[in-house]
Amino acid sequence: MQQYPLLNFTKELFPDIDLSEVTILGVHHILEVVEHLLEIFYDKGLRRENMYLLGKCYSTSKLIFNNIDVNGVFISPLGYTFDSHESFDIQYNKYIKDFLQEAKKARKGRLQQNYNYG
Repeated sequence: MQQYPLLNFTKELFPDIDLSEVTILGVHHILEVVEHLLEIFYDKGLRRENMYLLGKCYSTSKLIFNNIDVNGVFISPLGYTFDSHESFDIQYNKYIKDFLQEAKKARKGRLQQNYNYG
């Protein structure tokens, strides 16, 4: 994995931060730098099941998508969808709304499962 000096620097700015009770909803490029950023978040306590991502069709690496997805992060498949007969911005605005509903439903299901089964 490539090194990212600026990310490593910012990690050191907050050495004692605890992300164990944080949930992140992200609309971002699913590229190697994001995988590295997530590793920093995990090192700071972020639980993978509290991470929800929507990629972008033009900047989503299938390899990184699979690496992140395998690790328990919720990644919406909408990030791969594109209709060349419609404006990207119009489509993506709809995808963001759908993603937020998906994430809400997934989060509710995960919370319910934790409540029912400890």
